[in-house]
Amino acid sequence: MTDRNEERGASIATDPTVDAERVYSARRRIVLVGGILPIVTTIATALVTLTWLPELPDPVATHWGAGAPDGYGPAAFMIAMPAVMSIAFAIFAVASSWKVAGDGRLLAGQKLVVVTSLWLSVLLNVIMAGSLHIQRGLADATLAPDVSPWTFGGIALGTVLAAAAWFALPAVMRVPLASKAEPLPIADTERVAWSRTITIAPVAWWVIGVGLTAVLAALTVTIIADTAWIFALGALVVLALFVAGTVAWRVTVDRRGLRVRSALGWPSILIPADDIASVRAVRVEVIREFGGWGYRWDGADRSGVVVRSGDAIEVERTNGKRFVVTVPDAATAASVLSAHIR
Repeated sequence: MTDRNEERGASIATDPTVDAERVYSARRRIVLVGGILPIVTTIATALVTLTWLPELPDPVATHWGAGAPDGYGPAAFMIAMPAVMSIAFAIFAVASSWKVAGDGRLLAGQKLVVVTSLWLSVLLNVIMAGSLHIQRGLADATLAPDVSPWTFGGIALGTVLAAAAWFALPAVMRVPLASKAEPLPIADTERVAWSRTITIAPVAWWVIGVGLTAVLAALTVTIIADTAWIFALGALVVLALFVAGTVAWRVTVDRRGLRVRSALGWPSILIPADDIASVRAVRVEVIREFGGWGYRWDGADRSGVVVRSGDAIEVERTNGKRFVVTVPDAATAASVLSAHIR
């Protein structure tokens, strides 16, 4: 039986619309920037910090407030959490960006995910290693100095490396425009509207679950502090409200234009009919084009509410910007909206 990877390689090599060399080059850079560098950085940092364990207080400071420690926990957690998060995101970044254009270009969303993998790894590992380094030799973690220099250093170094990685990756391609939707034939005396409630894809709940678990883990570690649990609990509440506000939306198309309203009432997006240049029914790949679910921006000229891959309405505004919302029966919705902008 022919190996499936060999078949794919052969199809790339024989497809006249595909520049195999550019495709392979793009994928190599994706793996290097989004996968190898973050994982190597994470493993190296974990190995170094593990050698510090005999020199660290027990417990170590895990949270600082007003320049002084106010949360404590095991050093193992400080080492494991950034390692797990960095490696998991690196795998996700490479997998979601593997599909490139025939000329080797990437969508802006793909590039954002890849460089975010490097940025996140550097940020987490610098902060974690720095916060442990300043506690080496201390008998009591309450004596730990301010960790802010390491925090800002991690942000700065991660941003610089991510910016350099952006230019090292292949060029960005713009998602091509699809054919315009045919207007629904309606009489001048008729009023037609279309409305549908959309909910986030089941797979997204796994991602949400991981995020909530991470916050709960942080809450568990810091609960022994006098005040740190308040910050952790606050973060959990904010995250829960954010999730609740982005998992379900009401999409309405009528003579006023396109309205997309969160189940909580905010955010609410209204694009008036007189601000719409054209309407299209398109297909969207959520991860590849937008890097995730919810209210998203693709890093180029498209924003939108994307809750799952599949059918979507794409509105091109008079300023050239595009707004996308994923809905079932998008062709009908686009046809109705197109009828109102004639």
